[in-house]
This record gives sequence, C-alpha cells and structure tokens, in this order.
Amino acid sequence: MLTLKNEIKIYNKGFTLIELMVALVILTILMGFAIPEVVNQINLSKFETQKTNLKEIRKAIDQYYGDRGRYPKTLKDLTTTTHPYFSEIPVDPVSGAADWEVAEKPNKSRWYRTTSINYPGAPPQWNPEAESSVYHVRPRPVNN
Repeated sequence: MLTLKNEIKIYNKGFTLIELMVALVILTILMGFAIPEVVNQINLSKFETQKTNLKEIRKAIDQYYGDRGRYPKTLKDLTTTTHPYFSEIPVDPVSGAADWEVAEKPNKSRWYRTTSINYPGAPPQWNPEAESSVYHVRPRPVNN
C-alpha cells in the first residue's frame, strides 16, 4: 500500500515549469554569445581562403610569364595551356563564383571583371587587346 510519503516522492521526480524556463533563458543567453562567434569564424576562414586563392593566381601568372615571356591575356589561359597551372580558375569563397577582377599591368586604376556575371557596380568585362597583359588580380568587392 502506498503511503502519502511515497506518493510525494513519485511527483517530485520532474522539473518544474519555472526551472525549465530558467534553463532555457540561460541557454538562450549562452547561444547569443556563441552564434556570432561561429559566424565570424566562418567569414574569417572565407577571407583567408580568398587571400590564398589570390596568391595562387598571382603565382600562376608569374609562372606563366616565366615560361612564355609574356603575361596571359585572360585567366582562362592559365587553364587551357598544354601544361595548365590550374584545372579550373579558383572560386572566390566570398562571392561563390570564379569572378575575380583583373587590371592591366601598366594601368592599375582600370579594373575589369573576368566573368559574364553582371553585379551592381561591376566594371566592364575583360576583353583584352593583343598587347594587353593581366597582372593585378583582386576579388570582387564584397559590398557589391
């Protein structure tokens, strides 16, 4: 036979609504600090990958110049040679496409986009002349 003491023990095994609400509030506050840090780390890793890709593209352009005595006319030249420097042009992790901007070696103030993607504020598409050379490369601006 159950006594009153045993019945009270049976009902005290769970959490009260107030205890659960306090735990949820504490978890929400902790997540409020954690989520921005995780997002920040993801963005930092994208920018680090972007910097690495830029270094690799510039290195490939310099190697192309060393092998041929001239700069490539387009970034696609780095992938279509008999001994390609890339299997494909690296993708910009920030924009999600291989849409870098390039400038001719003598004119650093005039930039061109390397793909047909037309985004707000985009420079004209790269359409080099016979004597043009590609040397300066940068990622597409993030705010556009």
